[in-house]
Amino acid sequence: MRNKGDDACGTCAACSKNLKYIHPDTHFVFPLSNVKGDKDPERFKAEIMKSWRSFLTEQPFGNLDDWTNYYGGEDKQAIISREESREIIKTLSLKPFESPYKVMIIWQPELMHPSAANGILKILEEPPPHTYFILATNAADKLLPTILSRTQIVTIRLLSDNEMEQFLVSNNELDNARAKKIANLAEGNINMAMGLLDKAEDDKRGAFHQLDACLLQTQLCRPGDTRR
Repeated sequence: MRNKGDDACGTCAACSKNLKYIHPDTHFVFPLSNVKGDKDPERFKAEIMKSWRSFLTEQPFGNLDDWTNYYGGEDKQAIISREESREIIKTLSLKPFESPYKVMIIWQPELMHPSAANGILKILEEPPPHTYFILATNAADKLLPTILSRTQIVTIRLLSDNEMEQFLVSNNELDNARAKKIANLAEGNINMAMGLLDKAEDDKRGAFHQLDACLLQTQLCRPGDTRR
């Protein structure tokens, strides 16, 4: 069944594939650095998309540090290389497989190497028919002017404290008081809110471990205990 409406239905085959990040006409480009200890570029290339899909599923609000840590990248600046720009051109030269459209999503485009950015200028200005680019960035001011001038900027605002609180209550089974505290600290950033939530859970587990240790120590050393 194919959805013929103006918005995603969430139930058709195309929606199901996009929810799993496996639609053959939706393509992703993202920054990379070498994997620690991995000297086999072919193996790296074969595995990276699998890691990317898993990352989007498990950490849909993750940032660049989260991504680099997820796939085990080296402690150096991840970039979108010139080779990636060649892959973009090659991929978009093909006809779509299932959809009338092709979509190229470039995540963190401000991290394109200058040669990569210059390499996609022509296709960005004159894309093939029924081809759409989405450049997802939180640092548009760092994009090359030649890239920026070829795009239409759509700004997505941060969540309000009330929206963040509702999100935390609905998706993480938090009571309103805790959700409100985290929402106030997160300043509209869902990734930060999830990090604060994880830290709170870690602190809670640590407190329980400390309590268990104290109780055990008290039990071993209680008054009147004559054991040696």
